[in-house]
Amino acid sequence: MATIDIKVPSPGESISEVRIARWLVKDGDVVHKDQVLGEIDSDKATLELSAEAAGQVKLMAKEDQTVNVGDVVVRIDTSVAPAPKKEGGRSRCRRQERPHRALPLLLVHRTQLRWPKRCSMRKASALTK
Repeated sequence: MATIDIKVPSPGESISEVRIARWLVKDGDVVHKDQVLGEIDSDKATLELSAEAAGQVKLMAKEDQTVNVGDVVVRIDTSVAPAPKKEGGRSRCRRQERPHRALPLLLVHRTQLRWPKRCSMRKASALTK
């Protein structure tokens, strides 16, 4: 069983302890790498704790608990693999496959649009189809 410890990062030089503001995951959840696990508050900043690897989470501190910088607050069991992310039925890159044609309209006034002078009406009508 391989585990990774997530420690409290230092939000500043003079800060030695922080407060666990909230957890965004529950104990026992399976997370993906770089998923945000929770937030910590200090006098100077609010920081996010992210998963360094994919696996099952074990929370070592409770919400609203004060912990020292460098303390282990999360353990991730990397032997538990998360379910693969499902891709939707359609590709997100569909627009890149068929790029749209930008119409060469110019904004003359706030309410008036006109074609550029170099564009004939024949070209303009072909672009709108």
